[in-house]
Amino acid sequence: MGSNETPKPKNTLFKKPRVALALLLVISAIIAIVLTLPSETQPAPATTSTQIYFEEVDSVAKDSTFTIQVNIEDVEFMSYAAFDVRFDDSYISYESSAAGDVGGVTPNVGTMQNEASLIRIIVDFSDYALSNDGDGASGSGNLCEIHFTATSSGTSSLDFVEGQGTPSGELTLVEWRAFEQNMITDVSWVNGSVAIE
Repeated sequence: MGSNETPKPKNTLFKKPRVALALLLVISAIIAIVLTLPSETQPAPATTSTQIYFEEVDSVAKDSTFTIQVNIEDVEFMSYAAFDVRFDDSYISYESSAAGDVGGVTPNVGTMQNEASLIRIIVDFSDYALSNDGDGASGSGNLCEIHFTATSSGTSSLDFVEGQGTPSGELTLVEWRAFEQNMITDVSWVNGSVAIE
């Protein structure tokens, strides 16, 4: 190469963006992998919600009386429950209700029949809470028993209802923790049915 020849410039302009792009892709891939890996700092899974449901019963004979339990699972500090139950009065008729037992605690229970096919049940643990430093009942069990008479052959639904009837239906659970009252909102209300032979 003679002294009159000018050296050719190196093509660094195109090499640096390629390196930067490759580096960016590698970093993006690493971040994506890290984000998909389990971490000890991830939040714990949500706790199980309180579930309220009707006890399953075998089919019952026409003209017989039978009992359905309203069961509850995984409740904490419950002081009060109010719920409406609709059934088909073509097949069953309401007779009475009785207290259940939740976590070894027996509540006071009252029932009001709003319509032939609609009852409101009040379950009250406040007496227990007042004697337990303001804490309601915790655990699983049955809120109450509902006694019916089977009047015709067929299948009656048993439905928890809200916003129906007069007065309008309600599904309410209340907790007391150290006398502080709050609504229990994470609740699953599961409907049921009963078959009459």
